[in-house]
Amino acid sequence: MFDMFAQKKYRQLYGAIDVGNLADVRRYADDKTVRVLDHGGRNALHRAVLFQRRFIVNELLKHFAKRLLNATDSVRICIYRYCWLNEVF
Repeated sequence: MFDMFAQKKYRQLYGAIDVGNLADVRRYADDKTVRVLDHGGRNALHRAVLFQRRFIVNELLKHFAKRLLNATDSVRICIYRYCWLNEVF
């Protein structure tokens, strides 16, 4: 069933990640929203790494590590890229 409220919440979470708004990420992130994939197949952790938001990646891993790390193999690639960001910048 199509849920407009849930879709709005996902979009708000992804928008907060894109601009780097940690307060909104904390507000909209929950067990369900952090695992939702966008049209490119990326979840919230992927987007945070893509936009180089280290503080958001740390927040997501602190609160939703089990949910995010058990998702798929592509999450491992995302974590490797995040580790690379910490070394380079």
